[in-house]
Amino acid sequence: MAHLPCGDFVYTLAAAGPLALVGTGSGHVHVVDAEGLGQVRKVGGSNPAGDDGGGEEGDTASDEGFGEPRILYSLGANQAAVRFVAPTANGMIAAGDDGTAIVYGF
Repeated sequence: MAHLPCGDFVYTLAAAGPLALVGTGSGHVHVVDAEGLGQVRKVGGSNPAGDDGGGEEGDTASDEGFGEPRILYSLGANQAAVRFVAPTANGMIAAGDDGTAIVYGF
């Protein structure tokens, strides 16, 4: 289990594949890599794209933090609390206490 501070009360949460959309009381929507898949683990060698993970003799790898959820970015969705967030086919919709709805395209 992992705890991810969001800076304010969480009022709404929606899953979008490996991402979580988190609407908070501050008016932000945090886009969270819920599975930690966006993290890169470097093991030995100088070519990350071609590294087979074997490294060289004496190299060590650390799994510390690998696979933990993290906030990828935050959007200023509302002037007040975000009460609704939902993924769409190519973006998301957010609405809140300021009486507006915002559609974001990804």
